[in-house]
Amino acid sequence: MIDWNKIKYFKKHHFSEDPDIYAEPQLIMNLDNYRKQLGNRVYPSPVEGALARFEDTAKGSEHYAISRKSTAIDVFPKGSILKAWTVAVASGLWTGIGVYFDTKYRSKSWCMLHLDNREKRLLWYRLNKKDYFYPLYSEVHMRKMMQLLLVQEEF
Repeated sequence: MIDWNKIKYFKKHHFSEDPDIYAEPQLIMNLDNYRKQLGNRVYPSPVEGALARFEDTAKGSEHYAISRKSTAIDVFPKGSILKAWTVAVASGLWTGIGVYFDTKYRSKSWCMLHLDNREKRLLWYRLNKKDYFYPLYSEVHMRKMMQLLLVQEEF
């Protein structure tokens, strides 16, 4: 169970699904620590499935929450996405970090981060709903991701 007395920056109602029921407590602790390290607000995505997913098609996802608790969250960090991504990588809190360049929050284009606690390290970015790229496996994709991170406006 999540000890909400130890969580400074988030409340239960900030999440699209009930974190007490569907999230690993460490996920919420890590998110709170990430928010502190970032020094900016972090908005959990309000979209259904941003914390927990229940479809059979999501079985391989860290969001999957049937017979297990979710180890993933999608968030919109305030400020520079480059800083948010860099802090996520450097913090050691996350093993899975994805940057989605094709998302919106509050009716405007805003990059989203996927943060999770999978077993093996994985970084990726998405340009549209179909195109995922893995910069750890390609220098070209690493350069492209860094270029994309650098040109994004702050929110």
